[in-house]
Amino acid sequence: MKNIIKVATIMLIFGFMATPMVFAEEETITGTVAESDQGVVISADDGGVYIVAGQDLSSMVGKVVKATGTIEESEAGKTLTITSVEEAAGGEEGAAPTEEAPAEEEGVIPPSEDEATPPAE
Repeated sequence: MKNIIKVATIMLIFGFMATPMVFAEEETITGTVAESDQGVVISADDGGVYIVAGQDLSSMVGKVVKATGTIEESEAGKTLTITSVEEAAGGEEGAAPTEEAPAEEEGVIPPSEDEATPPAE
């Protein structure tokens, strides 16, 4: 009888080990990085607030990012464990898109304001 219990226990252990692990599906959110009482968070465009885990985004506070990772919900709120992050188009929150200044030719010095305006005659 003891051998049967041992065999059954070993089979259960190996059964759990052989069961494929269920991984949370990655999601991508876009939002603004901010500091809060909970640490660094992303205030998402969808209205959600996600506590950041997995990467330090403190240097990106105020920037709009596109972050990919897994989301867990707990009493503290939604936590996004980031696997990748990039600054989203639009850059900083509230910043209007700007046109890029044309690249200056190498060796050409742009005229000063005084030189740019012809003298009045």
